[in-house]
Amino acid sequence: MAIENDTHVVPQGAFKLIPKHELRRSLAFKGLNREDLGKLKKYYHFRNVQSGDKKELLETTQSVFRENIFDPIADDEPKGAWSLQVNSSETLGIVKSLLWPGYVAYSVSGTKPVSYTHLRAHETRHDLVCRLLLEKKKKKKKKK
Repeated sequence: MAIENDTHVVPQGAFKLIPKHELRRSLAFKGLNREDLGKLKKYYHFRNVQSGDKKELLETTQSVFRENIFDPIADDEPKGAWSLQVNSSETLGIVKSLLWPGYVAYSVSGTKPVSYTHLRAHETRHDLVCRLLLEKKKKKKKKK
């Protein structure tokens, strides 16, 4: 078990295979709709596939442009390894790993951005917001 292998999560459709069997962000992805935001089966591991069925699918031309090319987190063992919460306005889905406490991924309905982070043991929500804002500021400086 490794945190990178077990926790990187993306919503269905965020990535696709092109005919060369290269992985790309899907330009057609507009985010999950409100109904799908609260369905665990719509979230997938962003890693090399590990299930035999998915590996076989990737070897065929049928895998190109499919939305479900990754292993779904809903199939993880043990069952109940993930928690999914949707906010009251049904616009934000928050996925938490119960095996790796502190890991949080989120998806905003109707938007392309997908994000995840791992809360450090000593961090509060306020610390996380400050860390994310600092990272955003660093990225802007690098682009200049």
